Amino acid sequence: MNNKEMNARELKEAITQDIETLKTLDVEIMPADAYYKANSRLFLHVFFKLYGTILLGFILPCPFYWRELMSFSAHELCYIFIWMPLMALGLCAFAFLFIYSSLNHYVLINHQLRGHLKTGDLIVKQIRLAGTIAYRIYAAVILIPSLFLFPSAALFLAFGAFFISGILTGILVEMELNRIGISTLFTLVKNYFDKDKTPTAEFSKNK
Repeated sequence: MNNKEMNARELKEAITQDIETLKTLDVEIMPADAYYKANSRLFLHVFFKLYGTILLGFILPCPFYWRELMSFSAHELCYIFIWMPLMALGLCAFAFLFIYSSLNHYVLINHQLRGHLKTGDLIVKQIRLAGTIAYRIYAAVILIPSLFLFPSAALFLAFGAFFISGILTGILVEMELNRIGISTLFTLVKNYFDKDKTPTAEFSKNK
């Protein structure tokens, strides 16, 4: 059934059926090569998108502060253009400790669960929507103020951007899930992979 064509009644029925399906569903373990390839691609994409946004925040105000930057010593310029980007790299790595689980769940749902649920496409769509909202808030918090602040401010803005985007995205996504009525199903899907600490991959298939 195409989720785009579901009316309210059909969606409600699909949710009910999927809740029952999850009670007995036993999916095969995802092959190691597919699992790690999907995770590495997604992680690198997200990581460099987050890091690239901070770097852009460094670069955007430079033309407006060029004269001030030229008056700095070599040591100060080294701190701004080398150490600050390195600290931003560390900040993104630290942020991954908090978003790793969500990214991993997306990979598992997209590759293992999507085809078994009538609302599978809708669930994946909502996860992608959450990611888009989170990134747009994150980018706006960094890039808009960066236009009016000194280049190094981007790093400090990034600290706030991670928290603000996380909080606002959580609120907006929860409201949307409640609106379309799949909040309970979404929680069950997450718990489905958490209940037994799902094995990450089946190594034996790749020997």
